[in-house]
Amino acid sequence: MIPQRLINGFEVCIKEFFVETTGSPATLTTIREINAASGGAVVALLGYSDAKVKGSLVVMSSPPILKASHPMTAMGADVSEADQLDWLGEIANQVMGRVKNAMLPYGLTMNLATPSIVQGSDMRLASSPGTQSILRAMRTESGLTFGLALNLVFEAGFDPAVIDTVEPKTQGVAKREGEGFVF
Repeated sequence: MIPQRLINGFEVCIKEFFVETTGSPATLTTIREINAASGGAVVALLGYSDAKVKGSLVVMSSPPILKASHPMTAMGADVSEADQLDWLGEIANQVMGRVKNAMLPYGLTMNLATPSIVQGSDMRLASSPGTQSILRAMRTESGLTFGLALNLVFEAGFDPAVIDTVEPKTQGVAKREGEGFVF
């Protein structure tokens, strides 16, 4: 069972990031799997670990959507393929950084890896055995669509339900994005 606070936190982090970067509200839907868009897909994989949980964040989109959503596109700049791939890695970093900050009050201190980018066609993301996943499709009002998956493996002996019942610790925790860093 995935704690509701973790599900809600993941969803809020996705919405906040995309509203801030695109200026457009995001709609999230629960999905069973993420499939590549026609014309291929680009995927960012970012691992994380904690003494209680480990896993990865996966963000999937297509090159045209990455180009359209890139901040430099809005300023009229030419966005190269390398820029698009870098942007997808930055999306993964930003979303997972927000998830990390959102989970700090509940005793999870996630250590993040560097994102890896994979590009191809006929790609599909689904949960693997032993892994619990939160799969969401995110769509902005302007039509930009991303698939996101937070994959979780809880350590033996840790009851994830504790995350929903523990009193959040607020001392030393940033109240908003950008107020503090935890390394």
